[in-house]
Amino acid sequence: MSTCKSLVRQWPRFLRRPIRLVALPPSNHLVAGRTPSPRRAYSSISAAELKFGQPLHETHPHILNPGELTPGITALEYAQRRSRLANKLPKHAIAVLAASEVTYRASGIFNEFRQDSNFFYLTGFNEPNALAVIGNDGSGNNHLFHLYVREKDPKAELWDGARSGTRAAIDVFNADETGDIDRIGDLLPQI
Repeated sequence: MSTCKSLVRQWPRFLRRPIRLVALPPSNHLVAGRTPSPRRAYSSISAAELKFGQPLHETHPHILNPGELTPGITALEYAQRRSRLANKLPKHAIAVLAASEVTYRASGIFNEFRQDSNFFYLTGFNEPNALAVIGNDGSGNNHLFHLYVREKDPKAELWDGARSGTRAAIDVFNADETGDIDRIGDLLPQI
């Protein structure tokens, strides 16, 4: 028993780890006369800090291979699906696809989320309250892809789970343009 008390008293000491700082080696892009600033010796973004609204390779490498948005389907394949749809549209026409919304059984008790099949087939985006706009730009080999999603909100994510946000809509899901779904009333007429 005394060993346990001793361990409990010493525990905070083990949690305090010194942060090791190292200087970057000189490189050609540094301004002459300046010394490099010290940096942490480990990566600035850990995998634990990456939070998306669905599993991705960066957060779940045991489930998804590099380049996959969903198991077995790459981001390139989703882009090809959108391109095939856009090529079937008349020139300068658009297709607007809405994602599913969260449904509730009773107050505060929600059903398991299931994305709209057409939306998911073309985007690979598995979060509620989103809107995809796929358009034929008239060139024949290119298409427009706008993805309007919920913006990241730490307070809401605490209760509802992680969101990918507008930055990931461009970086991960390859949208040409993105915006906050809450402002869709202002954005959609411009398209």
